Amino acid sequence: MANLPRNTAPVIAIVDDHAPFGEVLCRFLRQRGYSAEAHCTVQAFIQCQGHRRAKCIILDVAMPEIDGLALQKCLNQTNYNVPIIFCSGTSDERAKRIAVANGAVAFLTKPPKPEELLSAVKRALREADRVPTSKSRGKQEGTARHVSQRKPKGRNQSL
Repeated sequence: MANLPRNTAPVIAIVDDHAPFGEVLCRFLRQRGYSAEAHCTVQAFIQCQGHRRAKCIILDVAMPEIDGLALQKCLNQTNYNVPIIFCSGTSDERAKRIAVANGAVAFLTKPPKPEELLSAVKRALREADRVPTSKSRGKQEGTARHVSQRKPKGRNQSL
């Protein structure tokens, strides 16, 4: 995949409230030929239509307002079959079980080992090539409305 032109490389969206981490991941993935974009909030990701472009999402679990598991649930409910790799600052076994049960490709602990991250990205992109992004294009607009209508949650609040 090395040296693909940016406009043909698969877009990998990173949604993480820790901006420096998102930028490091972007730089790492771009150096390996992928197109990557970072978003600090779920709302920013949805507002810029990131869910329409992404072939894969690298997603933090614990974020203010809307967490990663909530975004995964919303995408599943609106039939967006974008493979998700969770990357969390904690090894929360409960969150990991929920994420994997709901279709996550991988659940990595920050900072991820480069080879583990690349392996998960390759698996996610293979999965993305096998499954249409959305079962129903008419539901795309519903994703933004569905996510934005969720009530904010505290960072440490349990599910």
